[in-house]
Amino acid sequence: MTESEQCVIGSILNTNDSIGDVLATGISPNHFTDYGEQLFGVVLEMHKEGTPIDEVTLSHELIRAAVCKDQSAVNFVLSPCMDRVPNAAHADYY
Repeated sequence: MTESEQCVIGSILNTNDSIGDVLATGISPNHFTDYGEQLFGVVLEMHKEGTPIDEVTLSHELIRAAVCKDQSAVNFVLSPCMDRVPNAAHADYY
């Protein structure tokens, strides 16, 4: 995943409200690299279903959707996302 993709996901994980800012930019899964596209697709599905998006719920969904095979793979993907974004104030910028 690119740094900007990690920042988008990290912003959404920091504050669920930031997904509205991200979607307002017109971003879609097609704007992401292959793996980022799968990850953002899961985030969008959770948002459409009204499921709160946090590290725990997203981890569960990534494993369920077979985007990640186990929790260690999830940690490998989500940890950099969370580390890159101290807060979600600039989610639309990323």
